[in-house]
Order: sequence, then structure tokens, then C-alpha cells
Amino acid sequence: MESIGQLPCSMFNVQLFAVALLLLTGCQSLEQFTIDYMEPAKVSFPDELKRVGIVNNVPNDLPNRLSRSFTDTPDVESNGLSHTTTYYNGLTSYAIESLAHGIADEEYFEQVVICDSVLRANDTQLQAGGLSLQEVNSLANYLDVDVLLSLESLQMREVRDLLYSPDYGFYIGAVNVAVRPILNIYLPDRDTPVATINMTDSIYWDEVGNSLTYVKNHLISQEEMLKQASDYAGTLPVKNLLPHWENAQRFFFTNGNIKVRDGVVYARENEWDKAAELWEQAYAGTKSTKKQFYAAYNLALAYEMMDDIDKAYQWINTAVEKSHGNTTNQFLAQQYFRDLQKRHSNTAILNAQLNRFKE
Repeated sequence: MESIGQLPCSMFNVQLFAVALLLLTGCQSLEQFTIDYMEPAKVSFPDELKRVGIVNNVPNDLPNRLSRSFTDTPDVESNGLSHTTTYYNGLTSYAIESLAHGIADEEYFEQVVICDSVLRANDTQLQAGGLSLQEVNSLANYLDVDVLLSLESLQMREVRDLLYSPDYGFYIGAVNVAVRPILNIYLPDRDTPVATINMTDSIYWDEVGNSLTYVKNHLISQEEMLKQASDYAGTLPVKNLLPHWENAQRFFFTNGNIKVRDGVVYARENEWDKAAELWEQAYAGTKSTKKQFYAAYNLALAYEMMDDIDKAYQWINTAVEKSHGNTTNQFLAQQYFRDLQKRHSNTAILNAQLNRFKE
């Protein structure tokens, strides 16, 4: 069985740092806020697929803890007491239950059905290739569903650390678990999966105490870790399967001519149509490239907030053109351009996925 590989270290996001630096260096012409918008799923289901079956295709008699478990030599310089890495097979029953609840809660399909039986209960090793055509048709018919979601594997890598902080005089315990669910999507009369979802994410726990015994006794146990991590793993594929909400940081300029500043008043009150009207007047009423940039950038935001992504995309293109010669403005415009470009390209996909709700 392939195990979860070493996760890459987090990379420093230069672009986010640049924006943060811009805001912290006394530039008062920008205001920041958070927006929510809907993203399409990675997988699109035809409208006629209304009933979903979720099955567990992972052998249940494999040893829970895999053979790869080891403890490193403590890192004395960082006050490390122990550093243990252990690989596990997750608790698939928890994962498919949380997956089913996550899908059902969104009410995207008419019905979600869980197959209680573990399909590979008598297997001693993972089956290559997942479900056979005969198994897919038999399960779809038995469950009376249009599509099957089959959990094929659930692997985990736990890193458990114990440290001592001499500066503060307390002990620290930390558990970081990488979970990797693999899900196949099957349609009846198809001999291969129509898609595979293979993703990795992490969940974290910690504990602090005055003694090592206290930390060991209160840090999450292996049994509870497996339950919570397996439950979390089941939630991960939902964003790939269903349209979902995301949040993002946005900015608008408060400087420029008087029309721009008057429009800001409406923007703060969430009256984006009135703000857009003033900002369009501001853009048309000046020959200053910089002031036109401010107005165009703000107009892109106003139309995004009014869900007119086409106009937002047009105005951010104008803002990019007007930003030439100013490094800061170029950075902001290009960053926002990429965000809106993604939303613009996803519009048709999202509309198609939401088409089933038009009735």
C-alpha cells in the first residue's frame, strides 16, 4: 500500500506579504474587507443524477497501525523530548458518515444513501482498480441510486511531538495528522470510474501543562485522534463534489477625485449600485491616468459585489491598463485580475451546476 508522503513545508506567500506591507506602511488610501462567493465543484453531475449512494470499498481487517512507526532522536537545541511519526489506516465508517452528512446538508441531490456493509470485509489487501462493472451495477440497483461514491482508501500520517519550554517553564504536546482520502465516482454501466478525488489535508491538536505527565494524559489519544481525523477526512471531498462558498480579501481605493470619495461612502453602506454610478462619473470626468485607475479598480469591485462578473472583468482589464508606470498599482490590479479571471472562467460551469435548482 502506498503511504502518505512527506508534506511539503509551507511556502511564504510573497504576494500576500506585499499587500500586508503596503497596508502597514501608512498607505491610508486602501480599505480591506472580506467577501463570500460561490465556487463551482471540481466534478459536474448531470441534472438527471439525483440519488447518490456512498459505499465503503476499503478492507476492514487490515491492521489499523501500519508497520512504519518510528521515533526520532530528540532535538536538544529546540528542547524536543520526543518526535514520533506513525502511519495508520483511518476509520472508514466515520469518514463515509461525515461525507454523507456533508453532501446531504447541502441539499444538492434529492437523496443520499449509505451502504452499511463494508464491501471488502473479507479481503486481506487493497483491491486494484476499485469496483468492478458488475459490482457497480449491482450496488446501484440495490441502493436505487444514479451514481456511486466509493471510498477506496483512507491513509493517515501522525506526527506527535513533546517539547519543553524553559523560558516559560511548561511542557507542550502537539499532534499533527495528515489525512488522505481517495474517492472514486462510478456511474452504472461504466466499467471505470468517471472521476477520482485524491486529496491531502491536515488536522492539529495541542496541549500545554506544567508537567510532562499532565500533557501526556490530556493530549488527544490515538483512539480519539483516529475518530476525529477520520471524521474530518470525510468532509474533504465535499468541495470537489458540490458548489461551495469561499471567502476572499478585497480592497477599494478611498483616494482620487471627489466622485471616488463620495462613492466610497455608498460602498461602506453596501450600496454598490450607487457607488458604481459615482465611480463611472469619476472615471469619465478626469484625464489623470492614476485617478482613472482608482475609479476603474473600484468599479471592478462594485460589479463583482453586484454579481455582474462580466462587467467586473471588463473594468479590471481597464484598471490593469491604467496601472502601468506604478508598481504598487500594477501589483494590486494584476492580483485582482487573476481572481476575477478565475471567477469569470468559472461562471458558466457554476451556472450549469446550479441549473438543477431553477425549478
